[in-house]
Amino acid sequence: MLPATLISLAYFLTISAASHVSTEDLTISDGHQSLSGHHQPLETYSEVSKPVPVQVIEKIPLPIPHPVPVKVPNVIRLQIPEPYAVHVPVQQEIQVPTYRIVPEITEKRIPYTVEKPYPVEVEKPYPVEVVKQIKIVVPKPYPVPYPIYKHVVQKEHGGGW
Repeated sequence: MLPATLISLAYFLTISAASHVSTEDLTISDGHQSLSGHHQPLETYSEVSKPVPVQVIEKIPLPIPHPVPVKVPNVIRLQIPEPYAVHVPVQQEIQVPTYRIVPEITEKRIPYTVEKPYPVEVEKPYPVEVVKQIKIVVPKPYPVPYPIYKHVVQKEHGGGW
């Protein structure tokens, strides 16, 4: 903290001794002259540099305390159950029933065809002789008007109906 204070003090002394602005010509005699822009006041600036003696303090290394890890005894106590004598006789071997779950695999039934005898007699085709062919005129269907709505037809770009 001490060297920073000395540096700022030396900087302040250098600035105050190095720069100087004269304010002799900054007075305004007439308010209209400064607004019209015909007359500019003169400003002078001069910079003077002088060596300023600054006392330098020798740096002395000081030990900085750092945290040191220390082993802390951290014992976690767990209560482990142990057998002890009781006034009631306890059977040592206790039979625990175990159940094994066996998944039942059910396969999907595949349909198949079954051939059964049909009791009706089917007539067999016999040869037929064509004597005369008569053409019957069948009227064609007439056109039926049906409306086409806008939501049925694909929408056209660039306008309505």
